[in-house]
Amino acid sequence: MEVSEAARRSARLLADLISRETESLRRDLREEEVFTVDDEGTVELDDGLSLRRDTDGSFLVGIHVADPTAFIERGDPVDIEAEARGTSHYLPEVRIPMIPPELSEQAASLVPGEDRLALSFLVRLATSGERLGWEIVPSVIRSRRRVSYDEVNRVIAGGGSEEDASAWTTRALGALWETAGKLEAERLACGAVRIVAPEVEARPGSGGEIRLVRVDPDRPGRRLVAEMMVLAGRLAADYCISHKVPVLYRRQAQPEEPVAPLPLGNYDPVAVRKARRIMRRGEVSTAPGPHAGLGLPAYVQTTSPLRRYQDLVAHRQIAAHLCGRTPPYDVPALQRLAATSEEIERQARMAERGTSEYWLLRYMEQRKETEVEAVIVEASGRRTDVELCETLQGASIAPRPGHAPGQRLRLKIERIVPRAGFISLREA
Repeated sequence: MEVSEAARRSARLLADLISRETESLRRDLREEEVFTVDDEGTVELDDGLSLRRDTDGSFLVGIHVADPTAFIERGDPVDIEAEARGTSHYLPEVRIPMIPPELSEQAASLVPGEDRLALSFLVRLATSGERLGWEIVPSVIRSRRRVSYDEVNRVIAGGGSEEDASAWTTRALGALWETAGKLEAERLACGAVRIVAPEVEARPGSGGEIRLVRVDPDRPGRRLVAEMMVLAGRLAADYCISHKVPVLYRRQAQPEEPVAPLPLGNYDPVAVRKARRIMRRGEVSTAPGPHAGLGLPAYVQTTSPLRRYQDLVAHRQIAAHLCGRTPPYDVPALQRLAATSEEIERQARMAERGTSEYWLLRYMEQRKETEVEAVIVEASGRRTDVELCETLQGASIAPRPGHAPGQRLRLKIERIVPRAGFISLREA
């Protein structure tokens, strides 16, 4: 899936389109102290945050999303390939971008110290967290710095240093963290379901070694960023509904039975498995509707236009309306796009899961002679389902009397076939 030379040429030409004429059509927000928060290895920096306190005690939160629509027109070579890919593919051994690196990593990416085009979601909040007003504007921004999730965690915990974040970033992170907590509490009060489960990634090295990296979404850095992105998606939906802009909404029906609240900081694989089974499958529609999991009346996914084609399309629709143009997609076009892009994204997720499972099994293959710890997540007369504590992989073992959900076991690996995604385990 190499990017074609035609697409690269088009990307290089489009990247040159940043000009004073383009900037004159946008709100100049280069004085706002914008920073990005990402994993250390991320190269597509597609969203940044800012916070400015005013003399009346209120503050302005900015969620600034990279705007590749300034470079990529519907139907040009870059767009055709981006639509065909649907999403960037992140595999342990390779990354396949949706958009050529000339744009996704350079001209459109929110690189610190560089002027960049963005779609900015500006929200004025009272100290109580009440929204006093908001707007969405095409903008020019300049990111001041890049901060990692680990740095955010240290700063919020009070253990950060000047190397982690400057004084203004530290103040902004503290206020944004407090705001995120209020926004999350508001959503939970409206029925949002918080299902937080860690993930483990296997990362192969050049020397044949395989390293495990655990990602905990309940840490402050990821919770803060996730809440700001949810806020942007909520505002995008409100804008499109108010102005009758055709767009794809993410919807989710209410679960058939109440979901028990899951505590933060104490991962319970049994409770997570049960909660996921209760939740209904999400859907994409051109008609707005509630998203039960998020606790929102409507939601538009719009904060990753460098990595997801549906987000890019949402940007096109909103940006066109903001500039007084007719949005490029009508409802039938969006319905056709939804059908194809959802299938492409499903296949991409399957490929990523399959590749991730392969490398996790390769890691387990190196530990074949050792015992592994697991937690029973479901037990029946036919089989016992377990989750491996180190890799968080699911597996099944022979049932025994006394097996019960939540019980911890020591297991031995009998056989592993990584390419087949197969692992056989027995009690030690």
